[in-house]
Amino acid sequence: MDAMNFARMCRESPNLNKYISRTDIDVVFSTTRPKGVRRLEYDHFLDVLLELAVRIFPNEDPIIGLANFLARFVFALFDQQPSHDGEAEIEKIIDALSI
Repeated sequence: MDAMNFARMCRESPNLNKYISRTDIDVVFSTTRPKGVRRLEYDHFLDVLLELAVRIFPNEDPIIGLANFLARFVFALFDQQPSHDGEAEIEKIIDALSI
């Protein structure tokens, strides 16, 4: 995952912006990823999530903080209603192909 996609995931996460700023998200991403690497591997992705969790829940044990972070902000992404923004575009493409 690159920085843009990570920032988008955080931006779409419900209520995360109440606890941490975009700048903090960018700083955590850039300081946690290995030097010279633009995209995060899975292990480093988990490290970034852990660092965000520690910043949001500083008084919690890091594992408990990560569990809370995942439950409140990451898994909450899947509770949202699906977006229908692309349906009109898909219909236009299908109509153009059927001509």
